[in-house]
Amino acid sequence: TCSCGANIMVGGKVFREVTDQVWSAEKRIEDMAKEGVSMQVLSPIPVTFSYWAPPHAALEMAIIQNDFIAETVKKYPTKFLGLGTVPMQHSEVAIKEMDRCIHELGLHGLEIGTNVNGVNLDSEQFLPFFEMAEKWNVPLFIHTWETMAKDRTPDHN
Repeated sequence: TCSCGANIMVGGKVFREVTDQVWSAEKRIEDMAKEGVSMQVLSPIPVTFSYWAPPHAALEMAIIQNDFIAETVKKYPTKFLGLGTVPMQHSEVAIKEMDRCIHELGLHGLEIGTNVNGVNLDSEQFLPFFEMAEKWNVPLFIHTWETMAKDRTPDHN
């Protein structure tokens, strides 16, 4: 770990340093008070979408994060709203976890990346997921992730 608290490692290299604000609701609430913020939306760090992993492994990661966010929101309902994430590389698995996030955990929506392993979100493989999100009226926060035009936009990544 680093002096900041912890490192997120990707491919054996430090991807991002994280402080206790990432996992400590109390620290986050303390910082919110200093900054005059009354409520905040909690969501996963995009690197943890794990779209590169097999669906079952990505689901395990999503479950851990979604449960943690839901527990934090339940403990501090006047301070936080929560977004979950799902393994978008497999629509059926993504739909099941979306169902659990919204209907069991009480999360307020989902955060997904702008593409899944280089496949744009307008691909037909994602249609069943988006149809269920629409049916269940699930808000989706689409977070820029793994920009596909890195070679053309190096100054903007």
